Amino acid sequence: MTYRLSKLNCVLFSSDGVREHPLSPFFKRDIHDIYHLMRPINYPLPLLFAVLCYAAITLLVYQQDMLFAIQDFSVWQNGTDFLRSCISRPYGLLQWSACLLTQFFYYPWLGVAVLMCVWGISGYITHRALRLPQSSAWLIPLPVFCLLIPFTQMGYWLYIVKLSAFWYLPTLLWLWWSVMLWLAFRIEGKTLKCGACLLWLCVITPWNGLLVHPFDSIDAFMYIPHKLLIVVLALQLVAKYVARYYSGHRRLDTMIASLSIPILGFALVWSVMLNYRNPSFHSELRMERMAERGDWQAIIGETERSARKPTLNMILLRDLSLLHTGRLDDDRGLSCDGVRPDMLHGPKVYLCYTGGPMIYYLAGYVCDAYRWTLENAVEYGYTPQRLRILLLCAMQNHEWDLARKYVRLLRQTFFHRDFADSLSPLIGHPERFSSVPILHAVGKIKQKETRLMPAVVFMEPLIFNDNHSPLKKHRQCHFEGKQLTY
Repeated sequence: MTYRLSKLNCVLFSSDGVREHPLSPFFKRDIHDIYHLMRPINYPLPLLFAVLCYAAITLLVYQQDMLFAIQDFSVWQNGTDFLRSCISRPYGLLQWSACLLTQFFYYPWLGVAVLMCVWGISGYITHRALRLPQSSAWLIPLPVFCLLIPFTQMGYWLYIVKLSAFWYLPTLLWLWWSVMLWLAFRIEGKTLKCGACLLWLCVITPWNGLLVHPFDSIDAFMYIPHKLLIVVLALQLVAKYVARYYSGHRRLDTMIASLSIPILGFALVWSVMLNYRNPSFHSELRMERMAERGDWQAIIGETERSARKPTLNMILLRDLSLLHTGRLDDDRGLSCDGVRPDMLHGPKVYLCYTGGPMIYYLAGYVCDAYRWTLENAVEYGYTPQRLRILLLCAMQNHEWDLARKYVRLLRQTFFHRDFADSLSPLIGHPERFSSVPILHAVGKIKQKETRLMPAVVFMEPLIFNDNHSPLKKHRQCHFEGKQLTY
């Protein structure tokens, strides 16, 4: 006769259902331990944790500079105007929340921690809602790889993404989808169902804009991972349906695996093997932040430590840093032989859209820097990075009302108020510019006459060959044996 263990009252039942004698307290404790050890291991949650750890390490080790740049090129303001503008678009509340969470990448470790928490909560709720069988439970952490691809493949797309919620919106859509699944499968009662419908109405706003896809402003190549995410979520629902109505059919399990394994392989290769780790791209991001601080020695050192041939952006930033430190000569700088970066599947990289406005500003072409920054801000958003350049240009042109406007906009952000507060006392007092290195250095070489350079995307020949360029003036004085003074 065989016996089975009852979990609830710890008594033995024979195979014919006859109850035997209760177990002793000591043996009862041992049987409980054996019972928990013999339960099948619920591996989706440990696997999800391992995938999240891998994603966090990948982002913090290889993409830390890019994470900071993500929040620097995304728009979020704490006023009601920005909230109204978000709610007037599809997925309005989610877009506003996505822009808010993106700001935490100002500290990359904090942004990654928040991102991993949202991914972990979404995966856990999906697991609790669907309760997939062991043969299909490995589909639970698969969305993480799909959501990791935009972070590891961004590169120079960073400068021309119009949707500030691009990085967090798919994550919040996954969280919203998992909550709706949990309400649908695990909650009973009309009241909670009505609450779920109200939640759906709050998220999908407005009704008249549902036909407008929020990612229409981005190249089709960049939201392929989001389509993969939709396929994975659909496969999870199919696996749930198969487990409920066709339990034990191995052919269906094999079919689900045959569909999901190629997606897993594609996501792994795209997010791991093709991780965009161009060191020049990260050097450019760091050098632009150094230029805003007026740290010329750090810019020069960053270029010298470059493992690859410097890009045009790095060459120009190095030459202008040497110019501001008085160390520019014919052996160092005065050349336009930098590499023009490009991506395997990416946009054409033009300097006027990447580091061009800052280079124009450092070269003394304040009007050109303001023109290109304003055009990029109108097209791609008034991001904190563009607002800082606009503020610097307004200060150099003594346009105090514009400067106060940009100070007000920067103060509506989370982490860029210090920059606005540091320049606010200087408004209307140009004699105090000497206390700020980037204002003092550019003020000495600023172009006296108000004119604009030709509006071309290849701006580096203009800077090297323009008669008013400080680089060309320095080169002529060097060849003639004269000392250039400002």
